[in-house]
Amino acid sequence: MSDAEAAFEEGFTGKSMPAPSLEDADIEAARQKAGEKYPALAPHLAEAVVQKGDPNVYYKTGGHLEFYSPWESENPNPGKVTLEIYNHGLKGAALEDAIAGDMLHHLGSVNPETGEPVDAKWRAMRDEVIAARSPQSKAMDERAYANAVTSGDTRDLNTWMDYSRADAHVRGYITPDKENNWRDAYTPEQKAKLEEMKAHLATRGTVQ
Repeated sequence: MSDAEAAFEEGFTGKSMPAPSLEDADIEAARQKAGEKYPALAPHLAEAVVQKGDPNVYYKTGGHLEFYSPWESENPNPGKVTLEIYNHGLKGAALEDAIAGDMLHHLGSVNPETGEPVDAKWRAMRDEVIAARSPQSKAMDERAYANAVTSGDTRDLNTWMDYSRADAHVRGYITPDKENNWRDAYTPEQKAKLEEMKAHLATRGTVQ
């Protein structure tokens, strides 16, 4: 699930409308920096489409950007990972981390044509992070899922966790936003595994 959907889940009430500008050069520079910071993402970022999206989505929902898998029917660039940036006020390191954070969705996804994960090691570690959640964290996820269903999500809990929420747990540790709302959500076991995932991101990835 995208940041826009996640914000909607959590009861986002809207932001005042600034007048930011986002240039293609800003996006390209952030893409390059994200690949340098996280080498495992670099080959995937090189093939992805990162483009400006409708800023009104940000003003209405607070969602900074949207991730589309290559196989998603609503993808505006079918066959390619696509990121649409709604918050045109993102700049520098904030934009780099937003791009990297949403690209984590791709590493954990499964190619429906082959049944193979994009990055099998990454997906296995992500599953271990979810298995090590505290009871409080599980309850938080169940509340978030209930909100998603109320907002129209028709997926079952396991599918929602796999495609949406699991990545939020990982992103909240590896590429936290300035509020860092996930900072107290992790068990020691999760932190240890997430540190392994950070180390994995420092290794050069490949595109299958």
